[in-house]
Amino acid sequence: MDRERALHRAGQVEAILVAQIELVGQVIQVQRSVYESLRTRAWEHVESFASRAQALSREFLHLDKRCFLLLQEVRPYGDAPVDFDSFFAYLRRADVNVHDAVVALYRTLRSKVASSKNEHDAIQHYLTHARGLAQALVSALTCEQQGSSYTKDGCPVRCAPGSLVFDRVL
Repeated sequence: MDRERALHRAGQVEAILVAQIELVGQVIQVQRSVYESLRTRAWEHVESFASRAQALSREFLHLDKRCFLLLQEVRPYGDAPVDFDSFFAYLRRADVNVHDAVVALYRTLRSKVASSKNEHDAIQHYLTHARGLAQALVSALTCEQQGSSYTKDGCPVRCAPGSLVFDRVL
């Protein structure tokens, strides 16, 4: 009976891992699209991709909670933390031959999540650099840090940072 239960749980966890791998793959594609849209300044695409990424993240979180509950069923009253290592040990004890497949799926998921983190870091780096560049440009154009400006008659004038007007799209 325990072997059948372990086999059933392994099948459920395997299905969740496959779904999570697929979702993370979709998230990576969306992240790449966001990065390209940022580089080309296609703001309407950035917004739609961001909402798509949020929907995928919510779906991933739902699957992650389901997986956590399945893993928790292995030791419902135990004090030890619920994780995949204890689940793998449970599968080995039950002598279930799907152990290697579940481990391979888990490694694939971890690899995909690491790739997604790299894509996220690339977007974050680009945004940080762009923000710094824009702030430097605005600082260079405002007269607050450059001292005083002068009128055509030669009288010194202080200008407020709020008086800067752009007539171009940056």
